[in-house]
Amino acid sequence: MKKVWRAFCCIVLLLAMALAFATLWLRRTWGNIRIEALILTITQPVVGADPKIVLSGALWILGPVLLAGVAWFLAFRLAKRFPKLGTLVSVASSVLPFLLLFAAFRYADNRYDIIDFLSANRHQTEIYSNGTYVAPESVKIKSTGERNNLIVVYLESVENSFFAESAGGATDRELMPELAELLKEETNVSFSHTEKYGGPQDFYGTGWSVASYVATLGGLPLSSSIENDLVDLAFMPGARMLTDVLADEGYIQEVVKGGQSRFAGVSELFATHGDVSMFDYPVIEKEYSPEEQAHCGWGIKDYVTLSVAKERIGKAYAEAQAASTNFNVMIITLDLHTPNGYLCPECPSDVEGHYPTVISCQSKQIFAFTEWCKTQPWYEETTIALIGDHPSMARQHVGFIPSDYTRTTFNCFIHSKATPVSTKNRVFTRCDFYPTLLAAIGYSVEGDRLALGTNLFSDKPTRAEEMGLKTLDYETAGLDTEFTRKIYGGIMF
Repeated sequence: MKKVWRAFCCIVLLLAMALAFATLWLRRTWGNIRIEALILTITQPVVGADPKIVLSGALWILGPVLLAGVAWFLAFRLAKRFPKLGTLVSVASSVLPFLLLFAAFRYADNRYDIIDFLSANRHQTEIYSNGTYVAPESVKIKSTGERNNLIVVYLESVENSFFAESAGGATDRELMPELAELLKEETNVSFSHTEKYGGPQDFYGTGWSVASYVATLGGLPLSSSIENDLVDLAFMPGARMLTDVLADEGYIQEVVKGGQSRFAGVSELFATHGDVSMFDYPVIEKEYSPEEQAHCGWGIKDYVTLSVAKERIGKAYAEAQAASTNFNVMIITLDLHTPNGYLCPECPSDVEGHYPTVISCQSKQIFAFTEWCKTQPWYEETTIALIGDHPSMARQHVGFIPSDYTRTTFNCFIHSKATPVSTKNRVFTRCDFYPTLLAAIGYSVEGDRLALGTNLFSDKPTRAEEMGLKTLDYETAGLDTEFTRKIYGGIMF
């Protein structure tokens, strides 16, 4: 019995060490992000992930656990050799592991609100049955006339804090002057939560890359506790997303991504919704054989991805012309990915600091891409949406952001066919981009609402404005068994 108790206490000790150092590593690597995003980080398949991050996590967690195991073994060996230590070791081994586990859990809870998260996930929500959620399949969506092509550029970790303080950012220098120029153009539209530059705010299930795509395209949050079950399966088959609507309208659709699309189920998402063609890292590697310096931990750097995207857009346009239809090309960047971002040959040499240089490089590259678009035959009939996917998770590089600063992501709509009623002092989320994108390319949405999203070009208040962002956050974290079964195809929490 004594051996069984010792073994149990040893397991508790190892769990305490693993929890403590996992929390330290997660905070060091990913920063102060939400618990549902961390659940994904811990549990998702590592295919497509930067191997350096995987190795770093393994060393941070397994190293202390192994040391604790060795210390445990040595303590009992010494106790046998020196009987006077036996009582002390016995008492310490029965008490210390539980104290450490309690302390480790308190530390993790303090950093990531684990108890609040579990509580929110257990309560029954009515948000999907009380009229707040509008089923897209029940809404009439129709073209208002000549519809536009669509190009969506998801900007990895591009947030508005990178602008100068005077413009609504949090820096003492302007890191994204080119993107600022785009926002100054009168014909471009950008929605903000203030009078200055701003954007959508995070709430439950929208704060990491694939969750951002789900929110933007489907007007819904993504449950991190379900997402890993979606890999190799239909991804939220009961949802009707923007790509489903455009597929029914005959749009030629493709995603260009410098990373591995199987990571976090991105390929399954686009295969399920609209059967969108995927031109990702393995395809780019095979068909273009990029130079060695173009490779990075997450795939291919953006200067190559954007070059490939230009060619793919040209082919999509030609195919759309031949079929008398339109195209929708979505581009996903990655140069600003945590933990440090990636420099490339296009990066400026006059910016101080590694991460600020990558930020400025992203600004220059995206601006150059929009300038290239202006020279193309399809430009006048195309809406371009630049959307930051989530705030930066590179904790060691965003320490300049004040704790009371509201972090939002970049958004800019170029060549929108809709005119906004109000763009400033809005409270909105990425879910609102779903009907907003449709309006921008020339579609009317009955009631101006789809799923949890509201058309920002309209005069309708968003759900976040109506019920408050905190309430929206709490309610979407709750459980609705019937809705979950419908949207996720029977996969349950």
